[in-house]
Amino acid sequence: MSIHRTFTTIFVGAALSLLASLPASAVTVRYELNDHPDRAKKAYDYGIRLDSEGKFFSFNGPDQVILSIDTGAATPSASIFGNVIENGTSDVWELSYSFTNGVTLDPDGDTSDGEFTANDGVGTLRNLTNVAAAVINLTGKSNGVAEFLFLDDNHRLAGHSGFSSLVGRGWLDASGTNDFLFTATVVPLPAALPLLAGGLGILGLAGWRRPKTA
Repeated sequence: MSIHRTFTTIFVGAALSLLASLPASAVTVRYELNDHPDRAKKAYDYGIRLDSEGKFFSFNGPDQVILSIDTGAATPSASIFGNVIENGTSDVWELSYSFTNGVTLDPDGDTSDGEFTANDGVGTLRNLTNVAAAVINLTGKSNGVAEFLFLDDNHRLAGHSGFSSLVGRGWLDASGTNDFLFTATVVPLPAALPLLAGGLGILGLAGWRRPKTA
């Protein structure tokens, strides 16, 4: 077996192993979420506020909170998942929230900014530190336009520097003010993907240029 063929076999095998390890949907875009700095004079920065429970939850803990948007399905969907910190305590809560209906991608027609709006949001907050604590159920509430907005519009970021212009905000159905408010930065593709694409391109070029033998 030639050296070229051996190298090709090894490289393609490694490429297939990497591709197999990737999520099934290659059109899922992921964002890391952080507390919004404009807390409206409240005691804490937060990513989610629940006046009905007397609690604020921070997205700036040691674990990532991720917004995933699946743009490839016939019906787009989005979800928020991660561990958040209850402000004023050290309790860790698992946040799981999803939009399975009413997701509208690129509401302004600009496909480059990752924006979407959504309705029909449902989810839970579960206390991982005190497992006996009651689960908090979350249900979206429309502001008259949508339950949730994820827009590249610098919402309430005037006077704050160093933050992404992508802001998520959404309303929850309970007494008082209950809402999401966070900034977001896109999670890069695995570092190996550009190398993989480049390597496959080089192999294709090498194969194309290789002279045929009689």
